[in-house]
Amino acid sequence: MKDLRQFHDPDLHLPIGGKVYTVHAPNAQDGLRLKAYVLAPESADMTVTGKANIDMISIVLGATYDPATDTMTGGLWDELVADGIPLEEVYHVANTAIAHFAVGEAFGEFWWENRLGKETQPLVPEATMGWMEQTAQAVEKKPSPAMMPKKRTS
Repeated sequence: MKDLRQFHDPDLHLPIGGKVYTVHAPNAQDGLRLKAYVLAPESADMTVTGKANIDMISIVLGATYDPATDTMTGGLWDELVADGIPLEEVYHVANTAIAHFAVGEAFGEFWWENRLGKETQPLVPEATMGWMEQTAQAVEKKPSPAMMPKKRTS
C-alpha cells in the first residue's frame, strides 16, 4: 500500500492576503476534544466567547493560553500576530479550523467562506440546509463501490 502522506495532507491551508497559513491537524486526543466541544449542546453556535472556545482556539493554533495573564503564545498564533492579522480574522482562522477538524472539510470550507464576523451568531438554518444539500449532492456524484460495474465472470 501507498504511504498515506502520498495522497493525504491532514493539515488545513488558509490563504490570507496572498500568504497561506497552515493549521496543523490536531493529534487524536485533541481531535476528540474538538469533536466533543462541537457536539456539546452549549457549543451549538460555536461562538468565539468563553473559556471552552479559548481552549479550542489554542489547540488548533498550536498555542498556549495563560488565563492568569489572559495571553496566548506559540504556534500559528504567533505567526498571525507577527503578520498583523486582525483579531477577528485570527478568530476566523481558528473557528474555521475547529469546523474543519471537528465536523469535516466541507463544513470548514463553508465556515471560511460564510462566517467571517458572524462567529457569535447562530448558524442560519437556511444556510446550514443549503450547505447540507450541496454536501449531499457532492457525495451522490462520487461513485461508490455499489455503483461500480460488476466484473463479468465467464
